Amino acid sequence: MLYKWVKYVVHAALALIVAGAVTTWITSEKYSLTLSAGETDTTLPFGVSLKSFGVVCYSGTSTPAGYECTLDLGGEEAKLSMNHVALKDGYRFFLSGYDEYGDGVVITVSHDPWGTGIVYAGYVLLLIGLIGLFAVKNSHFRRAVAAVAKTAPVAALLLFSGLQASAAEPKYLPRAQADEMGRLCVYYNGRIAPMQTMARDYVMKAYGKPRYNGLTAEQVFTGWMLFYDSWKDVPVKAKGRTEREMAVLSVASGKAVKMFPISAPDGSVEWYSSGDRLPVYVSDEEWNFVRKVGMLIGEYAFERDYQAISGVTSKIARYQ
Repeated sequence: MLYKWVKYVVHAALALIVAGAVTTWITSEKYSLTLSAGETDTTLPFGVSLKSFGVVCYSGTSTPAGYECTLDLGGEEAKLSMNHVALKDGYRFFLSGYDEYGDGVVITVSHDPWGTGIVYAGYVLLLIGLIGLFAVKNSHFRRAVAAVAKTAPVAALLLFSGLQASAAEPKYLPRAQADEMGRLCVYYNGRIAPMQTMARDYVMKAYGKPRYNGLTAEQVFTGWMLFYDSWKDVPVKAKGRTEREMAVLSVASGKAVKMFPISAPDGSVEWYSSGDRLPVYVSDEEWNFVRKVGMLIGEYAFERDYQAISGVTSKIARYQ
């Protein structure tokens, strides 16, 4: 009888998690704030102003490792960085970009007053249900664990070790989105080529083969671009290690990926990365697209919104 109720708890928890996700989709709000030093925005129920901003580079290089800022949120000081968000009255603040001269920042704000709470309640209920499944005598779960422990203890140990190893795997895009980005054009080795060509060459240099741990070159390459923190400790080939690590850093910073063709007044075309200093004749609209589209992809990758990444990739392809 108790086992039946525990199953009901697990099913109710899963229903709550789904309901929370749907509620988030329906009721959540998202804003984008562009702030300069000392400027206050009146958009939210409380004022938001930029107190300070800085770009942090890797030691001994001019390659950006990240950026961070300090905000005043209605009289409360909050620090933001690429991997750290701030919370104020149910509003979550993400540092999603900055301008070319480091004078201003772009802040993404999300407000989800209902969905997040419902999802968290579902997770708590699910944890209670899973504990119950383990605690109830003669449950299917306990019988399965006992059978594995009795007949295959080594297999159980290997399974646990495999779960630990998989938890430490670096982050990467699904193959569909990585392949879409791989089909974009880049200016590479003095010619225009698909990004997949550049990806294959760089991955070959780093690991001696065009794949890594079952991932395609495109998945590894875009992983360097979007999730460098989870890739920085993955070892490269010993020979020429420093040179290869610097190559990976150049991809992570975006400097090496020149995928934005810009026409000069004389009709010539030069290719730029999102981190390059753009020519003065570039329109404001084009400047904003080139400078911020990479950050937008990074934000969607952080949120695991892969459909949105596909949409941005299509826009880059049309731009090219």
